Amino acid sequence: MQENAAALDCHIVVERDRMGEADKIKENVKSVLDERFSIEHSTLEFEATDNAHQEAQVFGHRS
Repeated sequence: MQENAAALDCHIVVERDRMGEADKIKENVKSVLDERFSIEHSTLEFEATDNAHQEAQVFGHRS
């Protein structure tokens, strides 16, 4: 990775019963990051809602 390239390191919180979909969710998120924000390198860590940090700042939306 080049020092002037945009990168992202984040946690993604999903419902526990959707943790089995993590690979597909990761693929979709990485695609959006690249297409919309030109972020070609990202590190995504998945957490279930019942283990997530409750006071963390939320971006996007909750369903």
